[in-house]
Amino acid sequence: MLPLMKWQDLIGCRICKYSLVSALGQCALRNGRHLVKEGQTLVVAGCFQDGIAWKVPCSIAGIPQPEPLYNSNAKEADQRIWRHVANCTVANVIVYSPDTDVYAIGIGLTIIYNLKQVIVQLNPSSSRLKHYVNINNLIQALNDDRDLSAVTERSKVMLSLFVCTGSDFTLYFRNFGKATFLKTFYQNATFITGSEMPGSMANYDILTREEGFLAFIRLVGTAYFKKHQTSLSSKYNVGTPM
Repeated sequence: MLPLMKWQDLIGCRICKYSLVSALGQCALRNGRHLVKEGQTLVVAGCFQDGIAWKVPCSIAGIPQPEPLYNSNAKEADQRIWRHVANCTVANVIVYSPDTDVYAIGIGLTIIYNLKQVIVQLNPSSSRLKHYVNINNLIQALNDDRDLSAVTERSKVMLSLFVCTGSDFTLYFRNFGKATFLKTFYQNATFITGSEMPGSMANYDILTREEGFLAFIRLVGTAYFKKHQTSLSSKYNVGTPM
């Protein structure tokens, strides 16, 4: 039984939250075997602190067994979800997460979409009108977008844009949200991360991230300039950052 305390207080305690999630995972393994069809297997991953995934077949007496394919030590649920998507053997995948940002994390994993159709449900299952994003179609739309014609590796760039504009690097800019940075990016994509510019927002691995930081500076600088363009233009007699 749950203790008599406020829900937010319960999940605000890390130990309590992990214990609750583990209990939910055990409950899913115990009861889920009655819900899957013959020949199907229920896999529960991400509920247990040791990172071990468990599976149980469709059987009244089904005994949970470890499923190494879906083991993960990733702390972030977004990372675990997309690792499971990459490793699963089916061709059509639907992802549900109460975190509406989860679909953006998968944009950069383009190798997955050559083999699978992936759809992400964006709102809670209790909602009458459900909203979905087809990630394959989203990536194709990025590839067909004329505003990004000078941008290479567009999926990786959009992933980088999403991550860095929601991080501590940009949060200290007052009234600069993700929408501001996205609008700035689309209006100045060639300048910020075009193929002719030094560094790209797709450069975020350990070998190229210093070049990628140049593109990040152009993004932040352009957004800041446009936000204060009137005062900067009158004070320093400058035009646009392009």
